[in-house]
Amino acid sequence: MQSPEIRLSAVITGFFPGSVADGSETARAVEACARLGFHTVEFFYEGEDKGLVQRVLRSTGVSSIFLPALALKREKLDLGDPDANRRREAVKRARGWIDEARLYGSDSVMLVSGPERGGEAGREEAMARLADSLIELCGHARGQPPGQRVDICLESFNNEGEPWLLIGPPDRCSALAREITRHCGNFGLTMDLSHILQMGLEPVSVLESLAPWCRHLHLANCVIRDREHPLFGDKHPEFGYPGGELDEEDLTGFISRLFSSGFMSGRSEPVTIGMEVITREGQDPYEKLQKARSQLDRALERARPEHIEE
Repeated sequence: MQSPEIRLSAVITGFFPGSVADGSETARAVEACARLGFHTVEFFYEGEDKGLVQRVLRSTGVSSIFLPALALKREKLDLGDPDANRRREAVKRARGWIDEARLYGSDSVMLVSGPERGGEAGREEAMARLADSLIELCGHARGQPPGQRVDICLESFNNEGEPWLLIGPPDRCSALAREITRHCGNFGLTMDLSHILQMGLEPVSVLESLAPWCRHLHLANCVIRDREHPLFGDKHPEFGYPGGELDEEDLTGFISRLFSSGFMSGRSEPVTIGMEVITREGQDPYEKLQKARSQLDRALERARPEHIEE
């Protein structure tokens, strides 16, 4: 059976943290990603020069994913908030970000859930409210005419450690996605390799269980064995970082197992695989981006997937 098309992406907000507020840095980052052959860029921008960002995306021809998940976490906006007024505000803000994604020509918008809730009843109620909000947002994102459609993806995070989010464990991911996709055709899950590891789970098994709803992956490293380490938790150091869970060999092994697993079977739409590394103060983001692309290229070559878009 033929494997689906693979599209390679770079998470600009990680490699270039200053790009969130600086349109010129966003433009330079998009251009750098295009030169390195990434098909997609993942970014969030909240500065004033939106026209510059729009123009560089158009001129380079790369596709994009807009990431207001960053602001949802930072501002503690919860799409499943038990307070009706706060929940309406979160939905209103998300609708605005969907409109902004259309301005940039982005294919999709990435959101996140609110915080973990105590007790089974509290979790179920939060998930129901979250599902209602996401169904509403998917309706807004479908757009008119059809060419205006934007997909909504929800990224799963650790619920038992930083950042302590509701979604979350694979069973919650599948329950939520199953409910939303009963009503909406433009919803999916984003799964992050490091977030799965932070929950103490086996990544390929998790991805196989979520294959019907997931066509977007983040490849990221983490430090989880040393709780006193300054990069412990959801800090995304580079692959091969001392004390981290993953080096280039691990990346190769993961990709190889992924391609031989049920996750890739029977797909008609592309799978986007994004590299996510956070550049620290004093480090060169261009060097980090180039290194990550080189590591990914070597891993892909050794894993020998057959249908990567050129």
